[in-house]
Amino acid sequence: MNMQNVHTPQLSVVGTLLANPLKYNEIAEIVQPIMFSEEMGIRKAMTIIQQYERDSKAWNKSIIQQKVGWKPKNLLEFVKFSAPKTIIENAQLVREQYISDKGSELCFNYINQVKEIGYQDAYHTLVKSMEDLANITPQTKDDRPEVFLQAINSIINPSNEKGIQGITTGWNDLDQAIGGWVDGNLIIIGARPSMGKTTIMLHHAYHVALQDMPVGVISLEMTNKELVAKLIGQIAKLPISLIRSGRLNDDDKKQVTEIGNQLYDLPIHFQDFADRSKVTIDTIIDEVKGMVRRLGVKLVIIDYLQLIDYTGNQTANYEVQNISRNLKRLAKACNVPIIALAQLSRGIEQRGNKRPMMSDLRDSGSIEQDADIVIGLYRDEYYDPQTVDKGVLEYIVMKDRQGGIPFTLERYWNNGNYEESATPF
Repeated sequence: MNMQNVHTPQLSVVGTLLANPLKYNEIAEIVQPIMFSEEMGIRKAMTIIQQYERDSKAWNKSIIQQKVGWKPKNLLEFVKFSAPKTIIENAQLVREQYISDKGSELCFNYINQVKEIGYQDAYHTLVKSMEDLANITPQTKDDRPEVFLQAINSIINPSNEKGIQGITTGWNDLDQAIGGWVDGNLIIIGARPSMGKTTIMLHHAYHVALQDMPVGVISLEMTNKELVAKLIGQIAKLPISLIRSGRLNDDDKKQVTEIGNQLYDLPIHFQDFADRSKVTIDTIIDEVKGMVRRLGVKLVIIDYLQLIDYTGNQTANYEVQNISRNLKRLAKACNVPIIALAQLSRGIEQRGNKRPMMSDLRDSGSIEQDADIVIGLYRDEYYDPQTVDKGVLEYIVMKDRQGGIPFTLERYWNNGNYEESATPF
């Protein structure tokens, strides 16, 4: 018999059952005979074993050998793969491999059927096939078929009229490049001070709220009052210094009042921790889960990463790793995109080209690994007031886990306000 063509976990499950029939109950709800190869009578053997078990009849390896038609030496070859301590793990591997292979096969068939019978019929056939796949072992929860179906639906039927999978970023070109802010993703926006992190954060929050989608903004640096005032200034195109000083004319005051009333009706929920002496990652987790549960927020923004306090006496690298990993897990658990602002290393100031790089993230290894998207902000005018790029913000997408090539968008900066070409904020 040629066992090289068979997945090793299959051989281990069959070999273990032949040597230890009582082990069947441990894997009865994990695998079905159809998940096993037809090579060497393996699927036939599993079908016979399942039938004996369902009929509550005693069986042993000799009965299976006779029913399948194996020779004694064939039986011994299977028994060599017996691994009773890992039968559950091996059964799960068999199941996962089958669903993965079958799911890929169905997707491939769908692509071909679209050409032959049209989109609608091919899609309904695919849905029925995926539902059948999900029902192979109904006693055991396995969400892989559901995940396949959700992935296909997200591609075929984008989540909004813009034709993107995620929530709008407020910029059409960025939406098309990264698909918007996607549920479960962790996005890092990093920059040195005075580059515009908070302004960009408020831009993204505002444009999501305009779609009537609740947004949660958690600030560890600015108060709620300061954030609202800054956002009003951005929309009104008034310098924040003018708002802070109160030197507004009657028209400015009227505009601020109208914009304030409009913002009040938008679902932007601010939570500041500016007066808290210590805010740990556990504090953030509790707040985000509360926002999702109570307010139904669809996007969470945190300002900013380095202000989250460490929880113990571990090294800085370990603590940052713990924070970034927990934020990624939180995004997945709450099924919302989380944008975390980050301050970049002072090392930027020591080199000629001060545009941000991945290595500028403090303890960047863990952040780079956990983040789905990493963005850097740069304004040449900050370092060179006479630059020809005066008023230009470079929005640099340094990493996109979905495989996108790094790229830069240019945005136009004026009095602390974002402008896209001639289009107002």
